[in-house]
Amino acid sequence: MFFPLEVFVTVYELKNFTRSAEKLYLTQPAVSGQIQQLEQTLGVQLFIRSPRKVQPTAAGEVFYTYAKRILAEEAALMRELDVHQRSLMGSLRIGASYTIGEAVLPSLISQFVSRYPQVELEVMVENSDKIMMEVCSGEIDLGLIEGMSSKKELVREDWLTDVLSLIVPPHDPLTKRKTPPKLKELEDRAWVIREEGSGTRAFLDDLFLKHHFTPKRKLILSSNTGIKEAVMNDLGISILSQYAVAREALHGDLALLPLADVVLERPFSLIYRPHHPSLRLEVFLDFARSWVHHIHPGGVKSGEDQGADESDEHRFQA
Repeated sequence: MFFPLEVFVTVYELKNFTRSAEKLYLTQPAVSGQIQQLEQTLGVQLFIRSPRKVQPTAAGEVFYTYAKRILAEEAALMRELDVHQRSLMGSLRIGASYTIGEAVLPSLISQFVSRYPQVELEVMVENSDKIMMEVCSGEIDLGLIEGMSSKKELVREDWLTDVLSLIVPPHDPLTKRKTPPKLKELEDRAWVIREEGSGTRAFLDDLFLKHHFTPKRKLILSSNTGIKEAVMNDLGISILSQYAVAREALHGDLALLPLADVVLERPFSLIYRPHHPSLRLEVFLDFARSWVHHIHPGGVKSGEDQGADESDEHRFQA
């Protein structure tokens, strides 16, 4: 990192360009060139050259003291970095809810392991309630869940804002409307919803309770994939994260609609135990916090997908 300083110190201590070149495995002209470049950069002469020996100037004496100190600091820094790198070696156990684990986490992990290949990630995907319990018990180090944590003993951070949408088949009559529906208008429809313990189920339960809403029929499924397939096959309508349905919306397999009277947003949260997080966990948390600034706030979208959303919004405003 500071090779010119190393060349200077070697020449200073050996008082000879040829012996310095041998010690550094360089040619004598290469050593002379390094010293000349350093003198030009500093604007001072560091050595008095003679055929028999090399003598440091007064400026060279001063520079030697600082150069030795800088090289010592560099060596200490490299040792510290080596300890840091070795501390990162090992496993980090992460748990994610289904929506995050299937639609968000793969991109985050891909970038993380590229930067920190020495960290061995163990990832499990369960519903949010199970993730909270396993963070509490110490079975996993970090949880990424939908909504808030019910476990007061855990540290919880808002991570990113999740935007949800009403999802219907593309041929559903709701897609022909010029204005978005109100929630109460959908009470006679069949709804496909997640199982208890799911973060998405908790969001819907709170939403339905707040608006005194009772679906006529409910089909309960334990995965987002099952819900999407059910909606595509006319078994009902649902509300899911835009992260979870981005691909189907892009390909025209599902239509994403807003509701006129409800804001469909919630936080995704990071949860972990408060005492003495490992270096691996601290590094992953810092990386995850930074990573969210590089994704679209409404979901992982391509330019085409974003354009499709804008056309839907324009249609409802017409």
